[in-house]
Amino acid sequence: MLALRQREEISVPDVSDPLRPLADVLKPDERQPSLVQSLEDVHAIVSGLVLHERVPVDVRQLFETAKNVRLYTYFVYRFHQVAQVVAYQALEMALLLRWEQEQSRTNDGRRRRQPTLQPLLEKAARRQWLRNDGFSGRYWRAERALLSERTTEAIRIHGMESAGEITIPAPTENEIAKRADDIDVVRALITAVPSLRNKLAHGSSMLVPMSDHVLQDVADAINMLFYEHGGGSASIEH
Repeated sequence: MLALRQREEISVPDVSDPLRPLADVLKPDERQPSLVQSLEDVHAIVSGLVLHERVPVDVRQLFETAKNVRLYTYFVYRFHQVAQVVAYQALEMALLLRWEQEQSRTNDGRRRRQPTLQPLLEKAARRQWLRNDGFSGRYWRAERALLSERTTEAIRIHGMESAGEITIPAPTENEIAKRADDIDVVRALITAVPSLRNKLAHGSSMLVPMSDHVLQDVADAINMLFYEHGGGSASIEH
């Protein structure tokens, strides 16, 4: 009886995002409005991510799946994780296909073991299949770096207990563009993507709404892998 009472007293936490009731399926996730995005906003963002026709169709289809999952984060916030996983799958498929193309041109009769994601990214960097000037993500990274530096400097000057609000001037477009030249997106992807992909693929409670940036980086990378005449960013605007 004691063991039974102890089991009854144990509080078992429930999941925070269970299956939606049928009546709530098309209701926006309550966390979505905090990002000030409408469904039309989200659709416009993912519609702007386009892989060009030289990209193999299987890669394009997988990336379209990632875009669809990102669209539905409007209704299920945790789909951000899923969108990122599928985007990373599309990137790895693209890298493998590009690697296989290279092997077919330099075939010496030896069978080579397929490399994993990090060696593929490193090879893509060495061969300049991926180049920093092809990533539009340089610009948001540059803006974030500038804001971080200015915030740190403002705190240093005024202190944490400063009376009133501290105004942090927004970087200008020229400042962002200048800093973007120093942003090494390729190295950042080599360093971060394999670990992030593994954490998500193997099960993780991590939930960071970064799928827009992830899909943008992946789209730019895939376009470059199969672009024969220079950098091919997935979008014009930054």
